[in-house]
Amino acid sequence: MSALAQGELGGGQGSAPVSDDITSLYQEVVIDHARSPRNFHEIEGASRTVEAVNPLCGDQLTLYVQMVEGAIADIAFKGNGCAISQASASLMTMAMKGLRHDEALALFTRVHIMLTTESEGDAPLAGPSAHRGSWVLRGGG
Repeated sequence: MSALAQGELGGGQGSAPVSDDITSLYQEVVIDHARSPRNFHEIEGASRTVEAVNPLCGDQLTLYVQMVEGAIADIAFKGNGCAISQASASLMTMAMKGLRHDEALALFTRVHIMLTTESEGDAPLAGPSAHRGSWVLRGGG
């Protein structure tokens, strides 16, 4: 399982403030993945596909997953959107590739909760397609 999937990157409640160096590193990673997204292609004959559109900003994404013996053998995406959506999809495909179905679903659930749970003064980020990723991992498509 990848370091990202295991949560070894730290953060969360009670963690120390993020230094400027780490903030800069994360910004560089996002910019790199936005400019040169990894796994940006279609997978012919994918086991599962899902299309998602964010009606608030117009981001469009199609996710392709090739499952072999209960694990993600290949995962890719195509779509149009802002730098954050492209970088997020790129990073997500890198984190998910090679995971077993249950590991991928657990990672999706952790990230989904993190992104949709209110924290002090924040509104939830869930939208109409908030559960689409779960749907593709559970076998929809």
